[in-house]
Amino acid sequence: GSGTVTLQNDNIGDAVTAEDGSTTVYGQRLGSNPIVLTNGSAVIRVSHPDHGMYSTSNNVTITGVSSGVSTTLNGAITAAGTSVVLTSATGFPSSGIVHIKIDNEIMSGTMSSGTISSITRGQGSTTAATHSDGATVELYMINSVPLTEINKTHTALANIQMDSYTVTLTTAPTITGANDSAEVGDVSVFASENYRLELLKTQIL
Repeated sequence: GSGTVTLQNDNIGDAVTAEDGSTTVYGQRLGSNPIVLTNGSAVIRVSHPDHGMYSTSNNVTITGVSSGVSTTLNGAITAAGTSVVLTSATGFPSSGIVHIKIDNEIMSGTMSSGTISSITRGQGSTTAATHSDGATVELYMINSVPLTEINKTHTALANIQMDSYTVTLTTAPTITGANDSAEVGDVSVFASENYRLELLKTQIL
């Protein structure tokens, strides 16, 4: 007789919570600082061993890229608040637009003397919420690049190698010093991947 066989892809990798605090994504934990930035270039390289994504039309979801810089909130903020005061501004830009993450909310505003004002709330598919005094405030940008541009699903890969590939951002990083590149991301970066399947043998009993 005839019949139908359904082949369903299983989830690959570990289940991790994305930046919004509620979405679960599956990925492989990468090595320390797997994101390579180059000064003035919006193209970044991702070090991802045996990723299995060898087509430029493959998608990759990256999560967990962190600046490694944080402080605490000096005073609570309501869900409608537009200004926060940092307990310490060490490691944060001294002025200009900064992107931060408090609990599961991403926001951006203008920094001046440890106070971030004119804040835009609930960025990167997160939701504006109340945050208590003493809550952790993470600097959510690296070398002027908002991490919302890295921690997301990228729909086009390029420069594909066995253990790396590149994706393109909107913002080009600014790197100062002797080197024009930087390896960043910290130690908890996850990225989705593929398993290569080149041969299938069926056994019908």
